[in-house]
Amino acid sequence: MNNLNDIKKNINVIEANTFKQKLIGLMFKKKKIDYSLLLNNTNGIHTFFMFQSIDVALLDKDYNIVKMIKNVKPWRVILPKKNVKHTLELPKHFLH
Repeated sequence: MNNLNDIKKNINVIEANTFKQKLIGLMFKKKKIDYSLLLNNTNGIHTFFMFQSIDVALLDKDYNIVKMIKNVKPWRVILPKKNVKHTLELPKHFLH
């Protein structure tokens, strides 16, 4: 997978565009996550108040994957990275 379009072929992508949607993200989800959450214009995240680990794809302005971070455990922070414009939160083990 090289970009967002490749990922969309394999999983439902929900866009979080409002402040509230981005703030809550995947927090408090107890059921297994079976979709991905696209955080537009967001280049850093936290996994506070999450009950499960996730995979994270950091995307550039053209939605190409800049970096993949696998198995991000709850209560972690991913600081903003250079050349990252958007963030995609995915179910654990989605990224290979």
